Amino acid sequence: MALSPVAQKAKELRKELKEVFSLVKFKVTSENSGGAAINVSWVDGVTRDQVEAIANKYSSISRCQFSGEILSGGNTYLSCNREYSIENYTVALAAACKKWGLPVPEVSVNEYDNTPYLATASDTRNVGNSSRNLSELVLKELAGIDFTLVPAIEVKKVSLEVAIEPEVQISEDGEAVSEVLSDVLEARRDRMTEKRDRQTEAYTRLSASHRDASDAACLGASTLSSMIPFGQPILVDHHSAGRHRRDIGRINSGMRKSIEHAKTADYYAGKLANLDSNTAISSDDPDALEKLRAKLEGMEECQEYMKRINGFIRKVAKFPEGDRVAKMAELSGLTTEAAAAYLAPDYSGRTGLAHYRPFQLSNNSANMKRVKDRITQIERQHQAIADSGESSRVEYPELGLKVVTNRAVNRLQLIFDGKPTESIRTELKSCGFRWSPSEGAWQRQISNSAEWQAERMVKLLRTKEI
Repeated sequence: MALSPVAQKAKELRKELKEVFSLVKFKVTSENSGGAAINVSWVDGVTRDQVEAIANKYSSISRCQFSGEILSGGNTYLSCNREYSIENYTVALAAACKKWGLPVPEVSVNEYDNTPYLATASDTRNVGNSSRNLSELVLKELAGIDFTLVPAIEVKKVSLEVAIEPEVQISEDGEAVSEVLSDVLEARRDRMTEKRDRQTEAYTRLSASHRDASDAACLGASTLSSMIPFGQPILVDHHSAGRHRRDIGRINSGMRKSIEHAKTADYYAGKLANLDSNTAISSDDPDALEKLRAKLEGMEECQEYMKRINGFIRKVAKFPEGDRVAKMAELSGLTTEAAAAYLAPDYSGRTGLAHYRPFQLSNNSANMKRVKDRITQIERQHQAIADSGESSRVEYPELGLKVVTNRAVNRLQLIFDGKPTESIRTELKSCGFRWSPSEGAWQRQISNSAEWQAERMVKLLRTKEI
């Protein structure tokens, strides 16, 4: 019995998917009820984009050339549905909850197809000031992972285990460890100072040169315009008409150049000013640990202060309204003016309410957790320096590649014997690596993600997929 056209397409698609993704088991079905359709489903395996890149050519939809509406009859619709194993879903759920500071709910399992999901009661809404559900965050965590390239479940388990380790001790066996760490941090300090000096010199030079170019262009345009009497029209039939038009064009071009150079000069002047006003704490900073601890201490003090003020406001709420300010000042040690400001009615005229709202306390608490996580991360980074030294490398002679973990500059570096091809450079950029002329390497900050991407690049180079 001959197959229907849609069943024949499904058969061809199943065969092509099996040839391209031999490690993944696909389920390809077809149906003719309510219009021809091909449904593709699989568990874990490759990403949805990879499958759709092959499967989309098997769909055919006719549209009106004027309105763009889908015409009925003769259409073949395609549906790609990627499912996940319970193990991978559980690890991604834990990672998403850790990222957003949420408790990890229990995963439910569909009894019909054994697929994991979150029950409605566990699917937290309004995560991170957004209307997305927690399940959406988990699927986003899983969507970009190609499980056929690397054992992603193991990588994620390792990163989760590291995240809940007990506090790391910076020094374990005395002077030798402290000396190695001290040398690396001192090298980072010298490097940051040199970088800051180079940036200051470059921004100062560029701002001055563009300012001079702006003044020169403005002076040239002004000199040219002064040669034309004010209000002088173009004498159309006169021999000077052509020169007059050219001079007007030069004046216009000169003023535009002056304005553009002035804007660029202001841009670099702003970047120079930001070097002094920037309070961001970089992980490359050798003093990052001390700065983050000081920042955390201030945030903890702020949290306690907000709680105490709210507590005093609740206590004095039971007193007569005329006595509340004096009682507030007595209990808290504040001045009368400050106590009155805390007890002032809110925008709706309500009194006796907590001055600091719940969202302010929860936001500060979340920021404290973020800073604590960064402190732990940098402590581990210092411990790795103490244990493994300034750098370590893995060489792949057959690929002409060296993978260097350069802890002195806090970068994971890929060093090729020659210039990589354009396709390799494009893949490196998509993985977050950037070319550093000073280091002679493609690099990004050291992290679990960077190590995962480096392993992935090595596998792609070995299979010659790029």
